[in-house]
Amino acid sequence: MNFSNKLITPVDIDAEKALVSCIIINSNLLYEVQVKPEWFYKPEHRLIVESILWLHNHDKPIDYVTISEQLRTQSKLSEAGGEEYIGTFPCGEFDPLA
Repeated sequence: MNFSNKLITPVDIDAEKALVSCIIINSNLLYEVQVKPEWFYKPEHRLIVESILWLHNHDKPIDYVTISEQLRTQSKLSEAGGEEYIGTFPCGEFDPLA
């Protein structure tokens, strides 16, 4: 195998999911970090982030329901893993001391 001309991007799916979860929990992070869908390796995460950014840019709440509805409107819900996958991201308040 010849890998000399191939660059392999580091991939950490858990880190991707953690970042998406943080944004869902606290969408104000989008004012501090200009998240871009292309940062994400997993296609489902890219679609979810695109939906989150659309919701944020239209001053809509960001949660499990609104993300799912936005993806459904774009006919991309299934491609993003469906409601079941989106439901694996935590939503709501996060208390680091709990």
